[in-house]
Amino acid sequence: MSKYDRFFLIQRIRKVNQWEKINLPIYGTRAGYELFLQLAELPAHAQKPLKEIYLSMNCAESTTRLLLRNLETDGWITLPRLGMDERFKGFRLTDKFLNRINEWLKIHYIRPDGTDEAEK
Repeated sequence: MSKYDRFFLIQRIRKVNQWEKINLPIYGTRAGYELFLQLAELPAHAQKPLKEIYLSMNCAESTTRLLLRNLETDGWITLPRLGMDERFKGFRLTDKFLNRINEWLKIHYIRPDGTDEAEK
């Protein structure tokens, strides 16, 4: 890789990173980014138990719970309650979240000819 290509690749990575900080619900943490990735790889109308999410994360369950509540408060997911005790066992991704995933994927998509969606 030439110095020129390396410079522009690093500049592109910085630009994408800045976009992610502003536009993704990651709450400025690695755990938030990891949770975003976990949720982003789910099909649009997937039903995945929260316990699977807790067990798959590399952080404390309490951290994941806090992040999920933040996502709910900010409208990224819904957490259907189970009766009077307010517990929840599952979640749904909102259209807001699904639309943002699509925007994020366009930023990362590189065409076979070497151009990317951001250049179009």
